[in-house]
Amino acid sequence: MKMTVQLLPVEPLGIGSSEIESISSFFVRLSVVNGASPKKILEWIGKKNGISELVPSIASSAPINLVRPTKLNAKFLSALSQSTGVDVNILGRMTYHSLDLVVNRHQGCFDKRFRWCPACIYETANMNHPTHFRLYWSLTGFNNCPIHHTPLQTRCPVCGSYQDSWRNRDALDVCVSCGTTLGYSYLHPELITAAGMVSQQAPEAPDLILLTKFISEGNSHALKPDGPRKALYEAFDYAWNRNEELEYFKKLPRDECLAYLHCNKPITITTARRLAFRTGVPLVDLLCGSTKECTRELDANWRDELPDSLKPQKRKPYIDVEHAQEAIKQALKDPQRPSLRDFSQQIGISTGGLSYYFYDQCTLISKRYKQRLVEEKMEKKDAAAKAVRDAIFQWQKERIDPPSHKGLLKLLFPSSGLPKHVLRATIARSLDVKTKV
Repeated sequence: MKMTVQLLPVEPLGIGSSEIESISSFFVRLSVVNGASPKKILEWIGKKNGISELVPSIASSAPINLVRPTKLNAKFLSALSQSTGVDVNILGRMTYHSLDLVVNRHQGCFDKRFRWCPACIYETANMNHPTHFRLYWSLTGFNNCPIHHTPLQTRCPVCGSYQDSWRNRDALDVCVSCGTTLGYSYLHPELITAAGMVSQQAPEAPDLILLTKFISEGNSHALKPDGPRKALYEAFDYAWNRNEELEYFKKLPRDECLAYLHCNKPITITTARRLAFRTGVPLVDLLCGSTKECTRELDANWRDELPDSLKPQKRKPYIDVEHAQEAIKQALKDPQRPSLRDFSQQIGISTGGLSYYFYDQCTLISKRYKQRLVEEKMEKKDAAAKAVRDAIFQWQKERIDPPSHKGLLKLLFPSSGLPKHVLRATIARSLDVKTKV
């Protein structure tokens, strides 16, 4: 029996264009329209569609991960379709699930956080159009806005918060923590670097734009399993028939080519892009396993023109253990008590590398950071309690009517500098105690 739609409807945006909305953006907008947090909507969908056991796994990562091609996300997409009335094929176009057919691995292909163009957010809001996060913003290979050439942002321009929370929010285009519009840095460009600029010289990746448009138009059925290998075979056969195989192997090294052709080496999105660039085959055609519409002419200068994002990764330098050990000693004395992640970025060594050589010290750094968070949380609670007490006293002194939750929150939030959820909880406790008394 088909389930009755109970969620208020939301129209997917950008279908059929490269500006198509991501499924993560659609899901957040759905929660806003229905007046609940994304986490609550997720739990409701899980309960109504018999997939409650999958909810903890989905909620354990950021909402942006819904675009990834996984079996878990595919099951959720089917349940979301039944709960919203939106065709599952339409929802599928708002993801990169179809790429699971043609590439072997997806590690490093997708960003772990929501990213956005502040100029796009600002202009959309000014035109009174619904704001949505583009699907291609989730790809690590795409870091700049093709319209405004603005680096994509990952943090709020005011409070610096990431936007990956499953908490409730007033709208998609405002910070989940402080409520500032995410287009704020468009009017204040000086905030872009400090607010989370991804890359100053990142490529605009037109091939990924075309791939996104191809998927958005509903052409995923044309993507073929082992399409890149089939396209490589065709390109190699063409070169062989023209006695140009030696020239071909100069552009695409023989050992590397054979490794891909004989399935000994996995093909990722980045690998497919690199192969497309080297062979002159458009990325979409490569993934579809066809070279018929291509010139099949290899660029003799491809090594000089290969974008930085497509170049094979170089071996990382060895860790300077003595330098790292001295830096750790200073970190353990630092009164700011940085997180292990911030410390690793500061000295240019991965958290894994640090933990491998200095496990006990890294554990201590993490404990110090957690203790700092606990202390900061308690300080905020104490400050909120004092602010609420003072506000209630002032209210009763100047007004006749009893203090209300909304009235106190409206009075305190702009001036106290404290998080809204902390103030809201403190106000509720204070007024409940007064009511009982």
